[in-house]
Amino acid sequence: ITGGNIITSSKRLTIAQAKDYCTSAVEPDCIAFTFPVWSKTDLNTVYFYSSVNVFERTKVRGGVDEWRSYVSTDPGKSQHVQDNILDDIDMELGNRNIRDWTHAERARLFGTCCNDKTTRGGYPSIATVAKADSLPRIACNLTRQEFYEQYEVPRKPVMITGCADTWPAMTEWTYDKLATRFSNYSHWRARIGDGPEDYQNGVEWKDIAHHMQNNMRFYVFDQLEDGEAKTLENDYEIPDPIKGADLYAEMKKRGHFFAGPLRWFAMGKLGSGTKPHNDPYASDAWNTLIRGHKWWIIWPEGVTEDDHLEYIRCDETCSNFEPFVREWASAIGINAARTEYYPGQYAEHVLQRPGETIYVPDGRLHTVFNLDSTIAITANYGTAANLDSVWEAACFDGITDIKARIMYNLVLNSEQRAHVRQTRFWPMEVACTKPGYRTSKVAKKQREDFPIQSLSNAFYDKDWSPKVGDTAEVRYKGDVNEYYRGTITRASHGTYDVLYGDGDRNYKLPRRALARFRIYNTGELVDVYDERSDQWHLAIVRQPVPGSDDEIEVMRYGQNNIDVVLSDKFRRFDWKFRSGNRVLAKFLDDETRWYPGTVVEDRGNGRFSILFDDGDV
Repeated sequence: ITGGNIITSSKRLTIAQAKDYCTSAVEPDCIAFTFPVWSKTDLNTVYFYSSVNVFERTKVRGGVDEWRSYVSTDPGKSQHVQDNILDDIDMELGNRNIRDWTHAERARLFGTCCNDKTTRGGYPSIATVAKADSLPRIACNLTRQEFYEQYEVPRKPVMITGCADTWPAMTEWTYDKLATRFSNYSHWRARIGDGPEDYQNGVEWKDIAHHMQNNMRFYVFDQLEDGEAKTLENDYEIPDPIKGADLYAEMKKRGHFFAGPLRWFAMGKLGSGTKPHNDPYASDAWNTLIRGHKWWIIWPEGVTEDDHLEYIRCDETCSNFEPFVREWASAIGINAARTEYYPGQYAEHVLQRPGETIYVPDGRLHTVFNLDSTIAITANYGTAANLDSVWEAACFDGITDIKARIMYNLVLNSEQRAHVRQTRFWPMEVACTKPGYRTSKVAKKQREDFPIQSLSNAFYDKDWSPKVGDTAEVRYKGDVNEYYRGTITRASHGTYDVLYGDGDRNYKLPRRALARFRIYNTGELVDVYDERSDQWHLAIVRQPVPGSDDEIEVMRYGQNNIDVVLSDKFRRFDWKFRSGNRVLAKFLDDETRWYPGTVVEDRGNGRFSILFDDGDV
């Protein structure tokens, strides 16, 4: 708010206190308040208004401070707010026609800049996070049934103490001991140095140890799958309240993982961590900290990255390109609890200390930040308290129903079997092998964030690990059956952002939407875009343009002229035919020539109905 009548100002208030003040009899004329975002504890100076006539969507004062505001939409107070401002607020709230302050307050966020200026104060101290931490602590002596009923069923995060007291990891997992524990050329999933924060597979331990011993940036997040890494499993146990809970355990034993065994060894320096995310495969998670201190932010149930993007993602217009986790934490994470996502619902700041185990249920958006040098072990598991989503995740294999069969026959009890038989994912031999059945929000989220590598694409390369800067063949928007050349600009948690040659972008594409770029060969079929007709036409590659990676010479079918086209005007031809695809096909009466046409029906067993361009079928 940059224009209006200021009644008064006050310092060191919480949002709840500011709202109470503005709605109390003490200030009956108060209709709004605004405050600068940047602060480590309570709000800085809060300005209260009796009228508002200038409401700017983005305001940065002094090059640093960004502002948030609450504006009442109570009909009795609306006369003091300029009409266009109320219209703008209604638009921001999705035209919900909200007019009652007491039930639908929403903090307006004016920019979330992740850059050098907005990270002036660094991260909160351990003491500051401890002050804000209100997550309940419980002892590790709860029985499995007690923990299930009190925390898993109601989906409540909690911190468990004492589980790791007797673990060998508490004495053996130090930087000095671990640095010499593994062979120099063993391979790990890690990121090292000050470059892009993208994990790389195959980082050699000698490079990790060098960064450990010389106080350089690094972060290890490895699934403990190979021989040397697996020895760490001897140093810890599943916490007692969670032991025996994993519905995925039997499929893990039999080698039918989703994308690995879903147990992780995590180690990193101050400033490393993760941005907001949900864990994969409808799984709950436990994380035991061995060394150091972790700062967790856990958002309320129902908050998602997609639906609340403006509150939790850096504003691209004022942020560094591909902001680091530390920049996000200093600009956005530190203020996460100052946004009211639903009435009375705020994000929680949590401090995890050595020896503590945090439990985070499926569906709770969260982020983790290392406040010093840390070492931890974490694992994901499927709980019966989340059976609907877990069964769907097991069913969603993409190839066979093997995971669902293992779970149904070897894990579920009679009551649970009866329950899953009432879901849409039954019978499993049909529902778990036909993509058309997998239409729920859970399945859609899993496809987008943690895809199963089962693509039948002819040039899919399962051994390729995409990284920032790589050129890729990209399935546009992730689901469209069209492949374009693009450059990867972000890689995080199994998803990728891509920049295309025409300037268009896609965000958070799954791994299955990407393939390693390869040179187009003479005689290969491609789709070429014709700007005059605004249509794509089949063509054959005559040759790549000598000395250019972005151009090819093509000859369109039915024409003799040769065109030179740029990379943003042609795309790889997809051999996995679907209704509507443009194809070349032989007519039944003429087995010697190929004719252009369109697929109108997939008749199964490799047979298709084709509508040819001349009208024949």
